[in-house]
Amino acid sequence: MSPNIITLCSIVSLSLCASSLAEVVTIESKGGQKMTVTLVSRQGDKVVIRRATDGKEFTISPDSLSDQSKALVTNKMKNLDLAYPPLNCDVTIGKRRKYDKGSYYMKQMEITAKITLTNEDYKIPCPPCTMNVIFVGQDQRDTDTFMVLSNQEFKVTPTEDDLVKETEPFVTRYDSDNKGEGNIGGFKYVGYLVVVTGAKNQIVHTKTIYTALKNAMEVDATYATKLKTYPANTRLNKDMCKPQTMKVTPGIIRH
Repeated sequence: MSPNIITLCSIVSLSLCASSLAEVVTIESKGGQKMTVTLVSRQGDKVVIRRATDGKEFTISPDSLSDQSKALVTNKMKNLDLAYPPLNCDVTIGKRRKYDKGSYYMKQMEITAKITLTNEDYKIPCPPCTMNVIFVGQDQRDTDTFMVLSNQEFKVTPTEDDLVKETEPFVTRYDSDNKGEGNIGGFKYVGYLVVVTGAKNQIVHTKTIYTALKNAMEVDATYATKLKTYPANTRLNKDMCKPQTMKVTPGIIRH
């Protein structure tokens, strides 16, 4: 590759969601050097390209191209996804328990959370994002049943400085004596999932330490996108998925 066109490019390490509209084009520098590339995403007034010969990604300004290539790239940039930098998310959960209504086994749990979101690459300004924090509880009578206890949404623009968001506290009640005959169940908080999405609802970042939620995301690549739409009190099965409601056709008896 000519040194002249290398000067047009700034190699960066990116964590990107590839655009479904990405396409292969041939661009030409002002000096006349040509290169076949895929237009990956836009980063402000610049464009991220992937070189066809070796798959390396670069960020260039359309102003560095010939007039014809500049017009081509500028027009196609309108349909490209925004480039998102790698993000880091730290979550601190607060849990306060107390006995409920004088019962030794019935407990009331108040949950709070502090989420610290950071842009890990200061060279890439992060576009505005949506962050959902979903809290999940487990039924203490039927441990294969779970529920969304709370789903809180924030509009965020992560920077290299820590962006801190605190969730609204919520309360859940449960019977801690899950082996007793008189157990009345209730949902005990067991885990969270943080989902950060971009302007086109693409997943930018996720964070959880709960194994069941990790497994669900490994099985279904769209799982985080689905879960972020579930409101509080949505029931989930043992696979952390929303149970399907059985439709009964009139006249047919199901056993």
